[in-house]
Amino acid sequence: MMCLLEVQEAIAFIRRQTAKKQNFLLYWAVDATHAPVYASRSFLGTSQRGLYGDAVREIDVSIGKILQELHTQNIANSTFVFFTSDNGAALVSAPNQGGFI
Repeated sequence: MMCLLEVQEAIAFIRRQTAKKQNFLLYWAVDATHAPVYASRSFLGTSQRGLYGDAVREIDVSIGKILQELHTQNIANSTFVFFTSDNGAALVSAPNQGGFI
């Protein structure tokens, strides 16, 4: 549920800034893949990687919604999108939450 709420707020923010024709910086630090790993109910059991995979799928869909909103607002071609990672979850959570292949 947390990702869903964060994405809704991000989209609302993009819409407000676009309506005001103001440049913006949207920074979203996703923590769903860190212990404790979590995913919204609609994503539970949707991957072959357990809860960790479910969380990654939710993040992927969430980013897709934000990118789609940039296209909807007709600002995708003039918007810089930057993705980064902190190299994944702590190893202490890996055995129980899908961190190892």
